[in-house]
Amino acid sequence: MSNQPYRRASAGASIRRACRDPVHTVPIPTAMESVYPTEIRRQPETHTLRIIWSDGHEADYEYDYLRGYCPCAGCQGHGAHKVEFQAPESPVEPLTIRPVGNYAISFHWTDSHATGIYRFSLLRSICPCDSCRSERGEGT
Repeated sequence: MSNQPYRRASAGASIRRACRDPVHTVPIPTAMESVYPTEIRRQPETHTLRIIWSDGHEADYEYDYLRGYCPCAGCQGHGAHKVEFQAPESPVEPLTIRPVGNYAISFHWTDSHATGIYRFSLLRSICPCDSCRSERGEGT
């Protein structure tokens, strides 16, 4: 996948086409996802994923941080109600990033893991920026 940004398109955009194009697009979200990414860009030089949100918020998510918050049942257990950080065994990078409907993205990681569906609401709730960490009562 190129370093081109992933951008949202108008309603009706083809997800199939979005997965092939260098600038990735998905339809406008439903009302259930009130804040959603308008751009998702790989930053290989810093091993981060930059997400720009519909409310103007921007954050850089380290690849290992995202992999550690994989929400799949294999990583979190089948009865998990809260996604908890599980550090990856070794550093990872995303091989692919794909839209999932109009509410999430999925990654295929270099450790061969590819079953996590990262809802936009989860990504926003684990935002690693100082402001969001402070709002959650976490130290920096």
